[in-house]
Amino acid sequence: MTKISSITSGPRQSNFELLRLLAMFLVLTVHTDFVSLGEPGAQQFDSDPMRAWTTSAVELIAIPCVNLFIMISGWFGIRTSWKGAANFLWQCVYFCIGIYIFGVCIGITQPGIKTLAQTFQLWFLYAYLGLYIFAPALNLLIKRSSCRQLGSTVAVMLVFQTGAWLMHSDTIHSGYSAFSFMILYLLARWLRLYGEHLRRWGGWMYLAATALNLALYRLTLDYSVLAYCNPLVILQAASLTLFFANIRMRNSRFINWAARSAFAVYLLHTHLCVMGNYFAPWNKQIFHAFDGPACVGMLFLAMLGWYAAAILLDQPRRWLWTLMARRLFRPKA
Repeated sequence: MTKISSITSGPRQSNFELLRLLAMFLVLTVHTDFVSLGEPGAQQFDSDPMRAWTTSAVELIAIPCVNLFIMISGWFGIRTSWKGAANFLWQCVYFCIGIYIFGVCIGITQPGIKTLAQTFQLWFLYAYLGLYIFAPALNLLIKRSSCRQLGSTVAVMLVFQTGAWLMHSDTIHSGYSAFSFMILYLLARWLRLYGEHLRRWGGWMYLAATALNLALYRLTLDYSVLAYCNPLVILQAASLTLFFANIRMRNSRFINWAARSAFAVYLLHTHLCVMGNYFAPWNKQIFHAFDGPACVGMLFLAMLGWYAAAILLDQPRRWLWTLMARRLFRPKA
């Protein structure tokens, strides 16, 4: 029996749950590449072009990762409820406080309120909560708008955001904002309702957008090209969403089960204690210890290890949530 997602409305579809798993793997890739190993400069493109081009290509291939999560939410629509919000927050609390306690116990984290508060400095958490709060209003807008009205709204919002991005304005925080998430949410919904004819072109659109963005990055070497609000990055995410929407596959219990813990991968490896003491340093050690395909293979295995560890660590959290939800959200008689 298909289960209903606690956040998005509708049954879990394995093609989109597979996309969710891929999106989180791309998040790991972004954090393994430029975040851990550093961004190549113009000098490295001259002295070691193969490595510079490879790391840049990997980064540009993976950069639509976060946008994909939001587009999945927009594709199905967020179903706001106290239970859904509590489940999302409980997962954040479980990992943030759990890893903090672990860090204090082994002596790599200083105990204190300030240090504890820093563990909750997750930009995605607050941006997504902002989207979640406004989701009922966005759903009402979608319901009452025609294809042209909804498309015009999304277009105007995209133009405003792109202008702010080109001017390097802090207004949209390079896509790290609830406003940017709302654009992605509405765009995904428009694509589902009115963009069926585009689905067969999703793969080609993604390749074209990635190639253009890679060329733009090499020409400018401007880190803002990697912003989530870059229209080419948004096109990459939209194209991949359309590509996976066009995939027909049987419902997979394993994929659906693993995808329910996808966000745990983000919470585990981006925690201040883990990122600074383990994730980034280990990636750097691998990068300097191996060359060529061996380096790529070892980094790939390391990412799979983080992925598996997060999913396993999330299982007690899911079990505890089941117990808590039964008490806190009993069905009305």
